[in-house]
Amino acid sequence: MRKKDAQSYHVMGMTKKEVQEELGNGLNFYPADVWHYELSKTWWGIRTVLFVEFENDRVNSKYIRRIVGKINTDKHK
Repeated sequence: MRKKDAQSYHVMGMTKKEVQEELGNGLNFYPADVWHYELSKTWWGIRTVLFVEFENDRVNSKYIRRIVGKINTDKHK
């Protein structure tokens, strides 16, 4: 799972079960509307994370962020 951009992951429109089959379970809570997958981590703690957002149990959007520290899946923070 170490590809460079969100476009490399063809998950748009997939159900949660299909995403699990494609990318694995990870540490995601199944009923959650936002799942994340850690793509890479540097030795000083910068992580590259793929976020997958669901609407009506289908992938609505996906994006990649570089994060230092805790991964926050709350949209409002």
